[in-house]
Amino acid sequence: MHGKEKATMAKGPQWIRQDGRLWFTREAERQFYFILTVIMLILGILYKLGVL
Repeated sequence: MHGKEKATMAKGPQWIRQDGRLWFTREAERQFYFILTVIMLILGILYKLGVL
């Protein structure tokens, strides 16, 4: 699959429930860890500044 084809495809669900497990797409996992990293960065800065 090429980049242009991937960009024009319709988005599917962010997660799939199968056999009692929850499966995330690669893009959903990347978004989750990006948000988690940003939160940790902000908390680290606030801790260094003495706010927390």
